[in-house]
Amino acid sequence: MVSQQFEKAQSIPRQTLLQPQPEESKQIFPLVLDFNPRLASIGKIIRKYKHLIYDSPSLKRIFPVGSIIPAFRRTKNIKEILSSKPREQHRMPDNQWGCFKCTTKCDLCRNYLKESNCFTSTSTSRTYPIMQILNSETRLSSGLMIKPLGSYAH
Repeated sequence: MVSQQFEKAQSIPRQTLLQPQPEESKQIFPLVLDFNPRLASIGKIIRKYKHLIYDSPSLKRIFPVGSIIPAFRRTKNIKEILSSKPREQHRMPDNQWGCFKCTTKCDLCRNYLKESNCFTSTSTSRTYPIMQILNSETRLSSGLMIKPLGSYAH
């Protein structure tokens, strides 16, 4: 049997073996979480409840078997928290914080934005101060940017 396999391997032309073979691409969906030693084993939880995903034909198509993997990002340590530089806008007087119209007077600012230094929660009716300077060009900490609806690409 071993001799047959060697003969089979030797019968394949060298040029065929040197040709790059197309690699099968595998979709992987990492479930990214902040690392916490007290967190339950996410891998075990995914394995325990994966049947809920694979019972649905549409979810099974989106998330093939073995495509969801847990991944952890490192959180800031105490040194990084204590040594981080305060942002410039936190040094400003309280009366300069708030939500303001941008300098370009975009559609959002012109028609919808109400300038204010506080906001009221619709669920609790409590009023909270806005503790930074916001406008339609402000980049949020999540990486998103506040923009008028028409300026997003479709």
